[in-house]
Amino acid sequence: MGFKLESREASMNGVALIDDEGRWTLLHTTGERPQASPQIVASNSPSRDGAFVPEVRQPLGAVDMVLRFHVSARGGAASDDPRYVRDVNLAELTRVMRLGRISTMGLVIGGVPCVQRCVVSTSSSGEELSENIVPAAFLVKLLDGFWSAPLGEDRVAGFLRAAEGGSGPVSPVWRIEGPCQGFRAVTVDGVVCEWAGRVDVGQAAIVSGWQSWTVPASLDEWWVHPSAVSTVNVSDSSPVLPDFSGSYAVDVFVDGVKQTLATTKVSAYCGQTFI
Repeated sequence: MGFKLESREASMNGVALIDDEGRWTLLHTTGERPQASPQIVASNSPSRDGAFVPEVRQPLGAVDMVLRFHVSARGGAASDDPRYVRDVNLAELTRVMRLGRISTMGLVIGGVPCVQRCVVSTSSSGEELSENIVPAAFLVKLLDGFWSAPLGEDRVAGFLRAAEGGSGPVSPVWRIEGPCQGFRAVTVDGVVCEWAGRVDVGQAAIVSGWQSWTVPASLDEWWVHPSAVSTVNVSDSSPVLPDFSGSYAVDVFVDGVKQTLATTKVSAYCGQTFI
């Protein structure tokens, strides 16, 4: 009995879910990636009755995704019982999925390799389709609410170009070259980042979420070198959201002066995200 095994490009903890040797194949019937929804708050207060979205953007929630496989009897010796080989392959696939532990799932979205933290919570296998193939399924809880593509550094004036084409929220790590005493990033939804402090010539302020610190302006990979972290200099921190065209429009101001691409003192470390 033959089966058409349609698959998609995916991985779990760096191991391909479409096995090169054909021991297991992730099925197309897994479907499209599920989408996490923003937090909606219900209120019964007299002045604010009904449901509304909080003004401050909340993180997207966790969402479940079912991964469905066909596990085969490939990889064994010609003399091996197919069901024995099939069970060995299913056991190895289960180890790859690392049930109950925080893992990293990879998924290619529109040709872009993306990752998301997850936990595989349950597994099951169904009635065998033949002595050579048994269906299996794993319930995956996606923890971040969005998929992240590789990150990169880009100078900012009007847009987050490194994030363009995505569909999810982007939370850049900002770099503001000194001298400066204030920084603000603004979108059509309002202020998404505001920092106040002091950095001198030859230094740069780094703002990541609600944390900030200072580094030498000449430092490479400035986003991974936090030192003397402050949590009091940042008064606003929210993700940047895309418009209908996939652009992440954001105006940046240093000491109240709007930055242009020719003169900007602001860089961002970010990348595409997808929901």
